[in-house]
Amino acid sequence: MLLSRLLVWTLGNSRCFTLLTILARNLNTRWSGRDDLEATLRKVRNVGTSLPIRIACFEQTLCCSILCLSKRRAVTARIGIGVAPLQFHSWVCDAAGKPILEEPNVERFVILSEVNLLSIRGASD
Repeated sequence: MLLSRLLVWTLGNSRCFTLLTILARNLNTRWSGRDDLEATLRKVRNVGTSLPIRIACFEQTLCCSILCLSKRRAVTARIGIGVAPLQFHSWVCDAAGKPILEEPNVERFVILSEVNLLSIRGASD
């Protein structure tokens, strides 16, 4: 968590996604199962609630992606924008593109940036 917060603070959001892309190019990755992704994201969220700093959706997505890559598991990370009211949101998806542990209304966000870490490397199960 602190690593992802530090990355966001020093690099900014777009550079963090670029860093994930670079990391994925150098790893032989394969898809994480949906259960594995859910467990990883739950752990990230649980740790985030115990920290005295704000851990929002982007930090959770970044941290989950870093953890999955450290296990050589691929994940899709997305950043989207919603209107009325204007909102930004970030989330992770499984191999089928389905959001992990998100409300059904996440589909209303227009995707601004998507990092599909599997397709970068071209690995498979």
